[in-house]
Amino acid sequence: TVLEAAEIEVTQAGVTLYENIAAGLGFHLRLYELHDVLLVAARDRIRACPCENGCPACVGPVVDAELVDTSSMNAKRITLELIEEMVREL
Repeated sequence: TVLEAAEIEVTQAGVTLYENIAAGLGFHLRLYELHDVLLVAARDRIRACPCENGCPACVGPVVDAELVDTSSMNAKRITLELIEEMVREL
C-alpha cells in the first residue's frame, strides 16, 4: 500500500530509498542488512567532499543559488546533521 506523506507520523530521522523499477529488483533486504555501514559511508563521503555547501557528488542535487536565496541554506551541513543524528542512534 502506498501511503501519502501526510498519513505517516514521523518520530525519528530517516532516509527512504525508492526503486524506479516496477516490483523492484530485490535489493531491499540487502540494503536493510547494510543499513549501518551505508549510513556511516554516506557520512564519510559528505565529510570528505571539498565543496562548502553541498554538491551532486556528496548530497545530491542542490538548490541553484541563482534561482533561490540560499544564504540560510547549506545542504551539506543540514544533511550531515541528519546523518550524525541517525549514526548516534545506531
